[in-house]
Amino acid sequence: GGSSSIKGALGGGALALLGTLAINALQNKLNIQPTALASEPLEKILNEDQIESMKSEDTEKLMLCAMISAAKADGQLDDQEMDRIMGKVGENGITAEEQNFIRSEINKPLNIQNLVSGIPNSLVAAQVYAASLFAIDVNTNAERQYLKELAQALSLDADAVKRIHDMTGTPSA
Repeated sequence: GGSSSIKGALGGGALALLGTLAINALQNKLNIQPTALASEPLEKILNEDQIESMKSEDTEKLMLCAMISAAKADGQLDDQEMDRIMGKVGENGITAEEQNFIRSEINKPLNIQNLVSGIPNSLVAAQVYAASLFAIDVNTNAERQYLKELAQALSLDADAVKRIHDMTGTPSA
């Protein structure tokens, strides 16, 4: 598969939403004023590499992997979680190759370190965390523990994690 196999699977809208959540969650760490977020073009707030990393095919692949990993955190991938993942993926329609990529990810063992190893910066890390939240209802101890371990592996501080939870309307882990 590789990243080209899932090009377009998650969709630009979903990726943009996750990027917005990431920027807002990290605004203190990145020294971004809230007024700048509302009034300045993204190119004046972030550098070109940061912007590109947030919308790349590799990042799209990471978001899918994050959603699948979160859904597997409690030891089972239930129908509701699958519907959430496939709903996010299916908004643009997906190819057979993209479906195969998703099936392959579902069948892999859960491994946070493998997931986070391909993350280039804190913005993408925050996107990965937010995508994980979108995939699940945080209603088991296993899911709460997974999110705690994921946040640590992503080097997200408590403030960023709290902001992401607040913005997504998800109870803190």
